[in-house]
Amino acid sequence: MPATTGETGGRGWFLTFEGGEGTGKSTQIALLAQRLQEAGHVVLATREPGGTEIGAHLRRILLYETDATRQLSPLSEALLFSLDRVEHLQQIVRPALRAGKHVLCDRFADSTLAYQGQAAPRQRETIEALNRMVVGETWPDVTFILDVPASVSLARARRRGDVESCFEKRDITFHEGLRQAFLQIATNNPHRCVVVDAGESVENIARQIEEICRRRLGLFP
Repeated sequence: MPATTGETGGRGWFLTFEGGEGTGKSTQIALLAQRLQEAGHVVLATREPGGTEIGAHLRRILLYETDATRQLSPLSEALLFSLDRVEHLQQIVRPALRAGKHVLCDRFADSTLAYQGQAAPRQRETIEALNRMVVGETWPDVTFILDVPASVSLARARRRGDVESCFEKRDITFHEGLRQAFLQIATNNPHRCVVVDAGESVENIARQIEEICRRRLGLFP
């Protein structure tokens, strides 16, 4: 069970946003952060990898392809993402939650299971065990899984005009498998995960997320 119940000791809620490339996680985090602040809440928006100084270095290693990056096995990737997560939880997430801040995080342990777990299915149990060890009791209170067909999400990601990450460069089969991996995570964790149709307009998606925050966490009147 999550340690961050939000009901005692002034702890904040821990909300994570998951999904494939181009599903709109960053946009929805920014919109929700704004709405929560307008409602009088203290909010911290962060991301994985990259929420800490060491995480910023790991982000460049893991997401932007070099000869060395191409040679990493899925388990090696999972270990590096987990290294980032240990520091992120210790330096950023847990202190913020203890201080009563609501933490909105762009990707967390579910991404490691979805990306690296589907790339190396025989090591899925190892990755799940690694996630449990690293996260401990600090599981998200709610995880929003933004879902849209891979062809749509990839087209969106490429329209952004940013430098493509090594994951964005993978073929459509990988991204369809990734989508199914996230949906399976949602099925396995119905108490925590909510699937949101990311094919809707930005405004409709934001309204859905706000309603879930109202209904489940009481964050809005």
